[in-house]
Amino acid sequence: MLIDYTHRNGHRELIEIPTPADVLEQIRTNPDLWPKPTVEQPDDETIAAMLYDSEDLEATDGCTLHEPDGICQHCHVAWPRYLTTPRPKPRPRQKERP
Repeated sequence: MLIDYTHRNGHRELIEIPTPADVLEQIRTNPDLWPKPTVEQPDDETIAAMLYDSEDLEATDGCTLHEPDGICQHCHVAWPRYLTTPRPKPRPRQKERP
């Protein structure tokens, strides 16, 4: 989405800002942006049941989702997706040189 922005000095420019749909798509496709779970992880039996019955999936914040690849209104994903999506390992910090 483009907005017409006027700077304090009167200079005008078009600035592209993401739409809410763009933001949701970024969250849906980038595990680094997923929020940390706020509820306890369900047991293995419950996770297995979610894999076979994708009608009612629990999100990592306790919301109910109806699509395996969906996200809730709080940007949390379903437990099966959260647990099976590989996430890059954090890089080790480099030591500061004296």
